[in-house]
Amino acid sequence: DGYFFLEGFNEAGLANYVFASSEDAVLAQDATELLNDEQTSELDPAHDARVRVLASVVRRQGQGAFRDALLAAYSGTCVISGCKVTEVIDAAHIQPYRGSHTDHVTNGILLRTDLHSLFDRGLLAINPNSRTVVVASSLDGTEYSEYQDQRIIEPQSSSDRPSGAGLSAHLDWCGDRLTVARE
Repeated sequence: DGYFFLEGFNEAGLANYVFASSEDAVLAQDATELLNDEQTSELDPAHDARVRVLASVVRRQGQGAFRDALLAAYSGTCVISGCKVTEVIDAAHIQPYRGSHTDHVTNGILLRTDLHSLFDRGLLAINPNSRTVVVASSLDGTEYSEYQDQRIIEPQSSSDRPSGAGLSAHLDWCGDRLTVARE
C-alpha cells in the first residue's frame, strides 16, 4: 500500500524494515509478543492484566464538516430507520473515503451505526433507480430484512441527494450478496 515499517538499524548501520507486512500484521505481531511476554499473576483481583496496544488510525480530514453537512441535509435522520438519535447516527460515505475530495454531501448518507456497518460490508445497499433498500440474502429472517424495498429518506434539496452513480457503484461492489437485482 505504499508504506513500510522501519524496524531500526543493524550493527552495520543499515535500516531493517519489513517489506511484506501490512500495518495490521505488524501491530498484531507486536500485540502477540506483548501477550507472550506478560507474566501471569496469582489471582489478585486488583491486578490489571489488560495490555495496551498502539493502533493506527487513518485521519480523515474534514470528517467533522462532512458529518455536519449531512446532519443538516438530512435533518439528523437515518435514511433507512428514521432514527433521530444523533449519538448513534454516522456520516457514511457511499464511495469510500479517499481524501477531502470525497467529503461532499452527494457522496454521503446518514445511517444508524449498525446499518452503517452493514452498508460498509456490502450487506446493505440502496437501489439508485428506485431509491429503495436492498438487503443481503444472508440477513433474511433478521430484523434487517424488514428494510428490504423500503424507500430511503432523502434531503429536501435535490442538490444534496445521494449520487445515483455512487449508489450504483456501491451496489455493483456488493455483488451477489444482495437479494434483489437492480431495476
